[in-house]
Amino acid sequence: MPGLPSAARAVETRFAAWRRRLRPARRLKFTREGKFFVGITLGVGFAARAVWRRDAEPAVAIAAVVSVGFILAMFETKWPFSHNLLLMQPLLALLAAVVLDRVGAARWRGALGLLLLAMLAKVGVLCLVYTENPGAELVQKRLLEASSPGTPLAVPPPYNPLFRPNAFYFWFNPQYFVAAYLEWCALHGEPPLEVERDRRAWRERPPQFVYVPKDEPTWAPYDFASHQAQYGQTDIPGLWELLPRPRVP
Repeated sequence: MPGLPSAARAVETRFAAWRRRLRPARRLKFTREGKFFVGITLGVGFAARAVWRRDAEPAVAIAAVVSVGFILAMFETKWPFSHNLLLMQPLLALLAAVVLDRVGAARWRGALGLLLLAMLAKVGVLCLVYTENPGAELVQKRLLEASSPGTPLAVPPPYNPLFRPNAFYFWFNPQYFVAAYLEWCALHGEPPLEVERDRRAWRERPPQFVYVPKDEPTWAPYDFASHQAQYGQTDIPGLWELLPRPRVP
């Protein structure tokens, strides 16, 4: 699509400007996963000392170097979300294992054992009670039953059943992406063609269904507030259906 490079650059520019404001969020994530990072810090310390003494195992030395690089990169990332930590966690777990292997005092080994049990308990509880994107399957099923393959929808993933076309160019997190795109166009003197196309879509080919998760208001399609009166709330919270247009006598 011709507007994709412009939109991508716009989002990059926007989030680059937000880095300083997002740093507290990164600190919050480090605090929230504090138990894990205690082991990380100690593991890096042990690994650094071993490298300095030239008796470090190659796997530990490599994991330490790459992990430190990942940690430093976190302070420059423009997408500081929890899943950005996934790539580093296997390496950091290896470093945390160094701590368990090197600590000899029974008191400290017992404390570290309790720490590990607490982490396992947390994971176990989350596996049982945590539900991300609740009701997604219900929304998908309703959309498949109530629409045809060519019916345009304004439903973000993972609620979108994938077998229906997106009504708009900005189909994911549109509130943020449209704002970034408009800002970039204003800075560089470019016409906001993709936003104009989405505005026309509301008139020429509006989505039959719009879904806005209650805990994710920024996932609402761009300019939905101006057209919400044309939609009626279904029995599924957050799912709106296009009302029949009144007949012109």
